[in-house]
Amino acid sequence: PEFVTRSGNKMGCPGGSEEEMRRLSGARAAEGIYQAINPARLAARAQDVAAVIQWLKALTPLPIIVSGHSEGCRTVYSLHLNDAQVVGGACIKQGLQKPYEHTWRWNPAVPMWQSLEEFDPWVVFPEGTNVADVTFARRFEQAPQNLTTVIVPGNTHFPLNQEAERASLRQWLNQRVRSTLTPGQNGF
Repeated sequence: PEFVTRSGNKMGCPGGSEEEMRRLSGARAAEGIYQAINPARLAARAQDVAAVIQWLKALTPLPIIVSGHSEGCRTVYSLHLNDAQVVGGACIKQGLQKPYEHTWRWNPAVPMWQSLEEFDPWVVFPEGTNVADVTFARRFEQAPQNLTTVIVPGNTHFPLNQEAERASLRQWLNQRVRSTLTPGQNGF
């Protein structure tokens, strides 16, 4: 499911430019639209993802990886999964900032891949926060082998826009999905 991000849509990112989105996002947060302030919104998004997982399980016994970029990552880490077919989560360009701590429910027994940019203004906040402050490491203290974090230079918030990030994800995915692909099958 896609987080609604069309310009002017009150359910998603506001405005038509990056500057306008940042400026207006505070108003949206005050309205209670964003998930950390509106737990019902987060729960509804998590239920959507859980429904998709159940649908996929009915179609295939293949491994399932739950992935999200930015707000989608927050939906991913709000899930508490104990399903052998779900072999991991991939969180692209999002951290765990102090105001969002209460939304974390991810089971650290399930592997997680996280990507961050050093100076991503959507992730490295409040001012004075360092990118190392928002990794998921503290949530994986009992199972550090289940967390892979890649930090790349930049401040774009664009998903998978650097080769080091893509290479890390490719390696992580190949460790989780080992079946040989056949012609016509989608793969990593």
